[in-house]
Amino acid sequence: MAAICDAAMADTLKAIEGVVKAAADRTSAAASQAVEAAKQNGEAVVSQGAAFMVEQFGEAVRGATAAMLAELRQEAARAERAGRIAVRAAWVTGCVGAVALAGVAGVVVAGLRHG
Repeated sequence: MAAICDAAMADTLKAIEGVVKAAADRTSAAASQAVEAAKQNGEAVVSQGAAFMVEQFGEAVRGATAAMLAELRQEAARAERAGRIAVRAAWVTGCVGAVALAGVAGVVVAGLRHG
């Protein structure tokens, strides 16, 4: 009877070992699938994050470029106004010089006539 019990016990242990091994294999396969799915999700998140960063950087560059262009346009307008003012000042100086020269010439001519 002990031999029958020992044989039954050995068969039961082998059956339990088979069930445990099968369960461990299924758990290992499921864990591998979960790791692969997490890896793919991680890659997708990184790709989306990189695309988002590229988009944000592009928007920042476009904003900075627009601000720089606006500032350059303002500086160009100031330079143009300064150039017009310089031309006017040159004309005024030339006119004042011509009037002064005409006055001096008038004095010299008047002096020559009376003199």
